[in-house]
Amino acid sequence: TTCTYLKTPAGIFTEVTLPIDEVMEDGDSINSAKIIFNCYYDDYDTDYKFGTPQMLLMVHKDEMHTFFEKNKLTDDISSFYAAYNHTYNRYEYNNIASLITYCNNKRQAWLASNPGGDIDTEYPDWNKVMLIPVTVATDSSNGIVGFRHDFNLNSVRLVGGTDKIDIKVITSKFN
Repeated sequence: TTCTYLKTPAGIFTEVTLPIDEVMEDGDSINSAKIIFNCYYDDYDTDYKFGTPQMLLMVHKDEMHTFFEKNKLTDDISSFYAAYNHTYNRYEYNNIASLITYCNNKRQAWLASNPGGDIDTEYPDWNKVMLIPVTVATDSSNGIVGFRHDFNLNSVRLVGGTDKIDIKVITSKFN
């Protein structure tokens, strides 16, 4: 209940519920939103220790399958990537403000087309994203040309479950 796992090549991903209601409650404009996923340090010593996924994709749950099927690149709206930070043992997404706006727009569109509907039971994934370990394919000038599922033997425990994850949001209000 205090952690969540990412395991490759087993395909164990982490689902994250973003606090869209709390962030958007005042109707402010979001300037930036930073979220950090801290990793637990392994408390065992063995010769057969798994590696840590080096790259983590955050993608809206609705788009998880089509992202890979259509060989998409991250668009910094509904999908982002972060490299593993060895120094601080974490993954940092420095600005997912557009993702929060994207989720809020999905909610508003659903509510408009389903008046009187209960979004939490009929469309529970509107505010969900998936964290997926990936490898990055690059071209000769190191430009990213694709993302693939990570098939290396990797495993990491992230702080989560009943432990809250902090998201730092900077908003503006115009009069």
